[in-house]
Amino acid sequence: MPLLCMCALFAVSCGTDSGTDSHIDPTREISTEIATRAAATTTLITTSTTAATTAETAPDTAVSASSASVPAETTTSAVTDASAAASSTELTSISLMPWWTPIATTTTTTLPTTTVSGMVVTEPAAWQTTAAQTAAQQDGYQLSASDQKFLDGCAFVGDSICSGLRVYKILPSDHVVAKGSVGVRNIFDFKFSVGKYETDVVSAIKSQNPKRVIFSMGMNDINMTTQKQYCTNYQALLTAVQKALPNAQLYVASITPISGDSKFSTNSKIDKYNAAMQSFLVNYPGWKYVDITKELKNQWNCLKANFSGGDGIHLSPAAYQAILWQVCKQLNTY
Repeated sequence: MPLLCMCALFAVSCGTDSGTDSHIDPTREISTEIATRAAATTTLITTSTTAATTAETAPDTAVSASSASVPAETTTSAVTDASAAASSTELTSISLMPWWTPIATTTTTTLPTTTVSGMVVTEPAAWQTTAAQTAAQQDGYQLSASDQKFLDGCAFVGDSICSGLRVYKILPSDHVVAKGSVGVRNIFDFKFSVGKYETDVVSAIKSQNPKRVIFSMGMNDINMTTQKQYCTNYQALLTAVQKALPNAQLYVASITPISGDSKFSTNSKIDKYNAAMQSFLVNYPGWKYVDITKELKNQWNCLKANFSGGDGIHLSPAAYQAILWQVCKQLNTY
């Protein structure tokens, strides 16, 4: 009898669901990951504002260590702790944007504050400089005037990763409809800001009247749904938006890669979801797939160290320039 019980337990724990990896928590989303990391660094958070300000004027401090070109697969705990120390108190709340690492600049003043999700936090230096654009130009991701014209007609819709386009001021705020914890599976449950008002995702997109809508999310789905359900959920979202904006072109962007040492998921799993979506969209000629992962990956199929925002999941400012460059290279027909 004990042997039978053990076999039964083994069978349950090794389910054959194609949408999950056996060693990954199947009910984890980004917010859970960030909350876990925050709990592990409570003592560092109490001095985080001071650490971030110090890092602005001392490039050799913890911030410099966390933004150094260290392979993601070999990142040490010391670098992780340094990154946590340089972060602002947004780590104490899963509703805030937790991915940034302040970028060292040649000119430094007192960091301003901003209100995110109803809470006042210190803005990273990256919000106030063109460091991201400078880095992108050096890496060959310049956007032409034609590209800028193309992007002016686009709305980007998605999760906290997509929100980086707005948070880092890569794109104007009214071009980005995104919020933390959003997934394709639950996006209809969220309200998005349109001026002084809050409204559903379809109305928020429609208010912009974009020529093109680029959906960029999925990280909060890969541990919560199967590949089949992921595609079905996207079908419902695309159908609703197409009905509201019949003349708009709709695109689904690939889920972005993560660092090799991330415990959140695996890049092989992300690749499977992206492949499933790409195959799914073949059946719908009016909807297109756009791959934004190629330039973000290193030779090990993982997120490049300089494109990580600090937690191995969210992205650095320069990563968004690489993403927009890829979008324009594939879609811009001007």
